[in-house]
Amino acid sequence: GSIVNMSSVAGIAPFPYLAEYGATKAALIAMNESLRLELNARHLDYIHTMIVCPYLVSTPLTEGKMHFEIPGVLTFL
Repeated sequence: GSIVNMSSVAGIAPFPYLAEYGATKAALIAMNESLRLELNARHLDYIHTMIVCPYLVSTPLTEGKMHFEIPGVLTFL
């Protein structure tokens, strides 16, 4: 089986004015990695975890905040 978690690039790199959002997404990334390690330690290699980190999507939350560039992250905006 697979466990897929939706995070955000804001959990990897900081964005101005999105501190709370980025912190929750970083926590989800850490939780996913911890779960992966726990499953491996129990030899449950038939359960896979994946974290998806899309770039910011245009919503009221990100309005006016999407013009920041993150080094090493390819953007199409």
